[in-house]
Formats: sequence, C-alpha cells, structure tokens
Amino acid sequence: MPATSSSVGSGAAGAAIFADSDSRKYRYFEPKGQRATHYEDMTVDVQPDPERYLIQNWIISFADGKGAYVKQNTAAQSSNWHAFRAPDQEWERTHYQRQSKIETMVQSVINNARKSGAPKTFDKAWVKILQTQLGAWKHAEFGLGTSLMQAQRYGYTQMINNATLTNSSYKLRLAQDITLYLAEIGMDLPGWDDELGKKAWLEEWSKFLNSDATPLDQYRVIRDLMKTVDRDNVIMTHDSGSPREQMMPFWETTKAGSYMGWGKSTQLGYGLGINMGAKLAEPKKLCVNVMGDAAIGMTGMDIETAARNKIAILTIVFNNGVMGAERDVLKISDEKYGSMTVGGNYTKVAEGLNVAARRVEQPGDIVGAIKEAVSTTESGSPYLLEFVVKEGRDFSRYPLAGL
Repeated sequence: MPATSSSVGSGAAGAAIFADSDSRKYRYFEPKGQRATHYEDMTVDVQPDPERYLIQNWIISFADGKGAYVKQNTAAQSSNWHAFRAPDQEWERTHYQRQSKIETMVQSVINNARKSGAPKTFDKAWVKILQTQLGAWKHAEFGLGTSLMQAQRYGYTQMINNATLTNSSYKLRLAQDITLYLAEIGMDLPGWDDELGKKAWLEEWSKFLNSDATPLDQYRVIRDLMKTVDRDNVIMTHDSGSPREQMMPFWETTKAGSYMGWGKSTQLGYGLGINMGAKLAEPKKLCVNVMGDAAIGMTGMDIETAARNKIAILTIVFNNGVMGAERDVLKISDEKYGSMTVGGNYTKVAEGLNVAARRVEQPGDIVGAIKEAVSTTESGSPYLLEFVVKEGRDFSRYPLAGL
C-alpha cells in the first residue's frame, strides 16, 4: 500500500517506505493480470494524486485550501478512480493502428462494391436515406465527439480521460468516415446530392441564422458576414469560448488557408494577435477575428497596436454582457463578486484608441456596417465592429453541463 500524505510528514526523498523501496523496479500499481500490460504502463498513475504518491501534498492550493485537483471537482464519484481499466485496452499507439485498419476496410468495401456493380442495384428510396439521414448523422457524431473531448476535463485520472478521449476521437473519425464514404459512392450514383444532409441540419438552425430578433443573434451576424465578404480573399479566425463554438460549424470556406481554427485550451483574446499576424503575412487579404466581450476584456488594448502600425484588421465583438461559456462553473464567484458580468461600450474604447468603430443593434444594419468596415480596412486602417447580441447558449453540439 503506498504511503499517504497523512502518514508521512516529510516530502524528502527516502522519508517513506514503499512497496519495492529497496528494489530497482517500479511497482506503482497492481496490474489486473500477473504482469502489467503496455496499456497499463502508459495510462495508470501518470498524473499526481496526493492520496497515493504526493507525500508532501500539493505544492500549490486554492484560497479555500483545496489542492490543484481534488475529487470534489467533479460530480461523478468513485470509490477508487485508479481501478478503472478500459475494456479495449486502448492508448495512443493502438488507437492510431486501429483507425488505420478501419480506413483500409472502408476503402476495401467501396472498391469491392464497384467491382461487383453494386451501385447499379441501389434502390432509389435507399439512396435518399443515405443522402438525407446518413448525411445528417455525421453532424450528430461530430457533436458527440466535441462534447466528449471537453468532458474529459472532469475525469479524475488518466485512465478515465484516456478512455473518454479515445471515444471522442472515434466519434470525430466516424463523422469523417461517413463524409468520405458518401463522397465516394456519390460518384457512382446518378443524381446524387451531397448537400441533402447538410440542408436537413441547416433547416434546424434556420431560426437562428435568419433571426430578426434583438438583441441580435450571433448566427444571424455570422450568416450576413459570410454573405457579404469575399470569402476567396479572407482569413477568418474565432476566439476562445462561445465565438469558437458559434463560428466553426457555420463558417464555410472557399479557399484553403482562409480559416484559422484552434482549440479550447488557448486563452481568451488570442484571436486578436493571430489576426494581426495574418494581416502582416497576407496584407492584401481581409483579416477578421470574431471575439466575445470577455475576450476583448483580456487583450482589447492591443487594437491600439494595430492603429499605430497601420495593421488593417477587422475585429468583430459579440457584446452580450456576460461570460456565458463559464456560466455553470463560476456560480460561487459570480454570486460573491459578479464575475460573470462583463461588457461595456467597446466602440467608444476603440475610438479612444484611434480605431474606427461602429456599434450595431438592429438586424437591418448588419450588412451595411460590415461593408463600411471592409471599406475602411481596404483604405489601410483597422476597424472594430461591435454587435449587441443575446447571451447565446445555443451550440451545434450535444449539450453538456458546464460547457
């Protein structure tokens, strides 16, 4: 049994006697079988835990005395988080190997079907199901994948996180496989419409994309932006938080390299610097970053850098007056300190920093404001467009508490 922080007062080397302390071998856990599998060696106990191996407890802690990560951080509970072993024993290398085999199998099925003339025997009703239902299914699988990807943050051990991320990857890969499969068989079926699945999905979201409500709907702004700018000559990027969730499913690129997407772990406000870098690299292109009011609160003063150096970027701010992406995880701090409440008039802030700006509150003004902003950037100056929007908790993925 490993020593615990309560049984040993010193964190010095040799202060505790462990199983195999006098051995030249490590035995940090008890394997399921007679000897540890490669999967166990790669996933078990790779992260610290004060109940097992952090003899001096956490080096840092929060104001309430809690360590960097404690069991109470997640609503899911277990009598022994370290006992879990994934039934499929998957870790990174085996996961990639399995994915490669699946891709080979899919391509083999397609090739064999073509050799046997199977596409000619497809029933028309079945073709419609493939186009509409299977075509829409890939979007659901993608949503499940992104939700699982974020859910792993709440796993207490690497074994849990590894299994969650593996399944997330399978969902994302399945969405890609469905897309590739439909694209392949579509070449063999007369009248095939690749867009039917997408149309079914967009119909569900049309109430947001075509909304005339005030405060403005973020998806209406994204729709009008996509219709107004020259997407062949644009470089787009989102920001961390809600703007990423809103932009990524709906922005349609027309050229490779025209959209810079990035992950969840990057800090708020990162998109502003990325956008300036893109403009310096591609001065003839319209470079746009879409950020929330929390993000501009982190890095917004740097629009002055763009003004001073004539970096003609377009910054779009979704001002909803709240840090909505963190609503479920900042309840106590919001009750005590109002940490969720942000916002202000960023148009006035921009003007004070010598950046032309406009505040938009009505749906009918969206397109005109975008055209004005683009014209200003074409003259060599940056521009800030502030849209007063709703809180915006509607995301094209499966709902997950805390995300």
